[in-house]
Amino acid sequence: MLRLIMFLLLFDGFGGISGDLDRYDIEIVTPTYFGVDALFALNYEEPAYITGIRALRDDNPGLQVTYQVLSTTNATSTCVMMKTDVQDLLALWYYRHKRKDSIPVFLMSGCLEVEYIHQLAKAWNILMITTGNADVTSQDKVNAPTWITTTLYPSNYGQLYRGFLERNNWTTVASVLDLDTNGPAGYISTSLLVNKRLREYGFTLASWTRTSQEPDAIVAELDAILLTIREISRVVLHFGAAPQLRRFLVYIALWPFPHTNFGRFRWQEFDENDVTVRAAYQSVILLQIIYVDQGLQTRRATTMDETWTAIARNSSLLKLTELPFAYLEQTHGAFQMLGQVLSNLTKGGPNESSRSILNSGRNFAAQFFSRTFLTDNGPITLNAAGVRATTSAFKQFNNKTGELEISVIAREQGDYSYEWHTLRSPSWYGGNYFPPNEPFCGFTGQAKICRSDGIFGFSSGDIDSYDIEIVTPTYIGVDSLFALNYQEPAYVTGISALKKQNPRLSVTYQILTSTNATTDCVIMKNNVQDVLARWYYREKRKDSVPVILMSACLEVEFANQLAKAWNILMIPTVNTDATIRDKVKAPTWITTTLYPSNYGDLYRGFLARNNWTTVASVLNLETNGPPVYTNIAYIVNRRLREYGFNLTSWTRETQEPASAVIAEIDAILLTIRDICRVILHYGPAYLLRQFLIRASRNNMINENYVYIAARPFAHTLFGRFRWQEFDQDDETVREAYKSVILLQIIYVEEQRETMDGVWSEIGRNSSLRKLRELPFVYLTQTHGAFQMLGQVLANLTKSDALNKSRSILNNGRDFAAQFFSRTFATDNGDITLNGAGVRATTSAVKQFNNNTGELEIFLIAREQSDYSYEWHALQPASWYGENHFPPNEPFCGFAGQADVCLPDGSRWASTITIICSVFLIVFCALLGGFFFVRAHMAKNSTDWWIITDLFPLRSSDENSSLLVVTKPELL
Repeated sequence: MLRLIMFLLLFDGFGGISGDLDRYDIEIVTPTYFGVDALFALNYEEPAYITGIRALRDDNPGLQVTYQVLSTTNATSTCVMMKTDVQDLLALWYYRHKRKDSIPVFLMSGCLEVEYIHQLAKAWNILMITTGNADVTSQDKVNAPTWITTTLYPSNYGQLYRGFLERNNWTTVASVLDLDTNGPAGYISTSLLVNKRLREYGFTLASWTRTSQEPDAIVAELDAILLTIREISRVVLHFGAAPQLRRFLVYIALWPFPHTNFGRFRWQEFDENDVTVRAAYQSVILLQIIYVDQGLQTRRATTMDETWTAIARNSSLLKLTELPFAYLEQTHGAFQMLGQVLSNLTKGGPNESSRSILNSGRNFAAQFFSRTFLTDNGPITLNAAGVRATTSAFKQFNNKTGELEISVIAREQGDYSYEWHTLRSPSWYGGNYFPPNEPFCGFTGQAKICRSDGIFGFSSGDIDSYDIEIVTPTYIGVDSLFALNYQEPAYVTGISALKKQNPRLSVTYQILTSTNATTDCVIMKNNVQDVLARWYYREKRKDSVPVILMSACLEVEFANQLAKAWNILMIPTVNTDATIRDKVKAPTWITTTLYPSNYGDLYRGFLARNNWTTVASVLNLETNGPPVYTNIAYIVNRRLREYGFNLTSWTRETQEPASAVIAEIDAILLTIRDICRVILHYGPAYLLRQFLIRASRNNMINENYVYIAARPFAHTLFGRFRWQEFDQDDETVREAYKSVILLQIIYVEEQRETMDGVWSEIGRNSSLRKLRELPFVYLTQTHGAFQMLGQVLANLTKSDALNKSRSILNNGRDFAAQFFSRTFATDNGDITLNGAGVRATTSAVKQFNNNTGELEIFLIAREQSDYSYEWHALQPASWYGENHFPPNEPFCGFAGQADVCLPDGSRWASTITIICSVFLIVFCALLGGFFFVRAHMAKNSTDWWIITDLFPLRSSDENSSLLVVTKPELL
């Protein structure tokens, strides 16, 4: 049978009764339970009930106030049991124990039972104040006329989640309630509310509740959930404490507020999974529901924390963790609010107006609406429905610091909408945006664009005659401009152009990726052969004519290995390598790229023009820097060494902190100072700026030093190579730019812009987000490759050459040869390939004009068919007032110690020193030899001191062949 335990505390810790009993009889009750499963339990809330009732009585010394804690039992219970028992508990109090004419108030933290208490509070017309948990019902004053709240939790979690999801265009989500048996109960109510509301808002949502409790069963159940999610969604809402998240580790997690009951959301637990979890935390967004701006907390709050801690230490109620100060502030504040309203209503003694308000829970609650109350822990402002505006924070993992840091603040407004404040741009696997709702290739990777029957479909025509199967191995990412995110528009227009040229052909186009998640150029390099092999052996049609057409990042050489082995035409459109020149090693490889097939030839030509043979190379990149610089640096360094240059290379490895980066750059520069004066810098503009600033600090900016920077082409990914950034270093960098030569790898002398608008429109309508503008230079190369292929196919598939054409198309070597030594007219200008299928390129060399403050072209390098360069000077070189660049080595040597630069006296002194040194060495050698011989003789003869004949005498026996050595007699 239900048993009511009532604590009527008189004149002790909770306060008591005072004043004229005939005036106002205020009866405050708190339905709660003893327990440790949730921070809403009496075990944790007790200190705030004590300080709260004291504060209320201090504000109203003339009132009769009683305070009762109601519980079904004095044994340990749970939040779920409280939900089941609370209505019976309150009914028992109301009908048997409530004083006849008292003014009742329900004031409690609330766990899962607030909706059930509200039903009775409304029916009995009693003011109800919740301080911990809340519900969207409190917003509706028809359904909840007596309900007000001081909680910092949102009254509608669904609205908060909805706002964040819509900000990122996420409409398909999965929800997982992942709790152990005694996990924090707050996650249960939050997940139920969020799931319910998101479905009402039209989101596509699938939800799971993990029920297994044994370790092996938990792992199996989580795997089953994840494998199902993989097929339907990419955004996962996780409701569970940090230990469960660590095991599950995925996506949007929930942290009510910082407290050990919910765990520490961090990757490092010093176990074997730390590295795995650290990497996984990059996919986590942590929603901290209660976020209190530091500026809103008063100094009084610290004092209250100490008071509550002292009360808790003296309490007999068990606690498993520290007090939830965020909750206690809300509860204590509720008492103070109630005290202030009572004080206002009861001024001047009893009157009918005040009594009518107090006796009606609806009217009583209305006294709190649209008001701000000053409390010991800061102001509490309620809106017109008695609901407190809340603030939440979204955190993201900072891969450099290893910490979760706030990126977005959400402040609830009076109409329950949210105002969003971005503190820092999102950081998501190298990008500054979150992934799309659905991956480019669909949740299962089977979207049409990624399959052989993709959005480009096939053309009508004679399928039995020619079946052209074009595939593009690529990746979805933002680390480079080679990725599908940036190349997609040219793939769309290119295949369309090819089909128009060949309306009778059956043409399919397929995008191949190892995963439809965001990845990068390095991962693509490692996976490309597997991606192509899976297509070739499992998916390629039996009699199709295959073509590999791709932009290519670092993987071009690996793709060529398979294209050669399978005898398939391969057309990389952006990246390339010197291997393409060798038709034995690359018999099926042609390219439309404007990058040189050998960067080393370009650098070699420029260095040789200026007689520079001793150079330093510095690859200066951040973690997610453009991979093209890595590729250029690697190729140039390798080739220059092969060409006999004296080259020393560095790769800056330090990434943080800034002081360590500076220290490493300084160390590199100080070493360079002693060995050379020509430095090849590979890295974007802002890192060149940093490098030049450090060079200036180390007195390495003058007419003797040459810094040769590289820019692939004009694009914001590589930065703006300019001195002016409107900061305190501008003048230093302006001076340093006099020592800079900028080599722009791709220089387009004449380019049509008709396609740019089309590509921009396609890019805007794509689900693949981009960090920067489209690389139109790359897109012209990719689009042109499709048009070239289309023209060759059109020529080969003429009806009068059917048999011959089929043999050519089925042989990648012969197919590739159809492109050699030809010029193709395309939408963006002519493309001319040489006898190896390589496109001639043009580069530009720029110098700083001190008068204009700009880098200006002074030299053009045009690649010839034999891969040499023809150099065209547009204007003379200008270098610190001279019309030539500095020599390979300064007049006085790299270290400034060449003999010619030493004073005359110093030269004589140096000569004498050398002569004396040589004499001393010879003397020591002779002396050492003498003592060595003496020691050897002493060791091998006991009478070494006897002088022997210098020449042996032959024996008197002429027939004897022995030689006899005689000794003189001793004197």
